[in-house]
Amino acid sequence: MNNGNKIKTMIYLFIIFFIFNCAPPAYQKLSVDDPETLLFMKDSLLAKRGQTKLLLQSIVQAHNSIGISAMEEKNYSAAIDHFTQSQELIATDTTAKYNILMAEGHLLYKNGNKDGLWGAIEKYSQAAQLYNHLGEPYYHMGLAYRKLGNTDFDLMLESYNKAIARTLTDKTRADVEAAKQKAVNREKKLNDFWK
Repeated sequence: MNNGNKIKTMIYLFIIFFIFNCAPPAYQKLSVDDPETLLFMKDSLLAKRGQTKLLLQSIVQAHNSIGISAMEEKNYSAAIDHFTQSQELIATDTTAKYNILMAEGHLLYKNGNKDGLWGAIEKYSQAAQLYNHLGEPYYHMGLAYRKLGNTDFDLMLESYNKAIARTLTDKTRADVEAAKQKAVNREKKLNDFWK
């Protein structure tokens, strides 16, 4: 073993010793700074420490953090797996429940068939009910309505307007506004055609 590997091994051993024996609050820091390491030690920690509230919250936060990263990478199956593990530890975790619904909706949307799109709309609607202040579920509902037929402008525009009226990231807000403008332009073009 070279010196670099010895140093890494010593650091990991120190962290593990510290977490197991010295500082339970370190779980919280580790769940933010290095969630993979915390989850790697999850079974050992639960066996040694038991299911303390702080430990469970830290493990749930680690699963949610990794799940959110998987969502950003569009790896919805991995995201669902992590959010489901969060739910198994703390059933009342609404972050996990919201993200499970969104990931399931994305998978159904990706499938693209009519039943899948209606299923996606249902999942997004359930997510919107959990966190009514977020606009993202409404944006994805609008996209699903567009993909269903591209002519049901009332439902598309209503969804986009609800999204805009709620909390969105700057990038998502720009995407929603662009999608809304496309729908408005398309509706106008169709109406002008039939005059």
